[in-house]
Amino acid sequence: MLGLTDFFNPSTLNIFTDASMLINKYGQTSIGCSGVCLVYGALDKRFPMLNTESHFNIFKKATNNSAEARAVSMGIYEAITHKNEFPIIRVISDSQIT
Repeated sequence: MLGLTDFFNPSTLNIFTDASMLINKYGQTSIGCSGVCLVYGALDKRFPMLNTESHFNIFKKATNNSAEARAVSMGIYEAITHKNEFPIIRVISDSQIT
């Protein structure tokens, strides 16, 4: 079982992904929002130092599945971008389709 220090330590980048969508009240336009939150740093009782970055995209003609897939794609992009900075990278999603 993984503990907090497995996730929050100087060697690990955690990338959380999520998405949502909204249909206007007339049902004609759907808007999706996909996002990632990068969390890295050490979790120390005396001096907790967690850093976060977040990025999101908003787009038209979305479905919930397309928004979730786009969020995971953003997470993978961030993992590739930071692959030389962290030996351990986790992409964490609540999506059941990706």
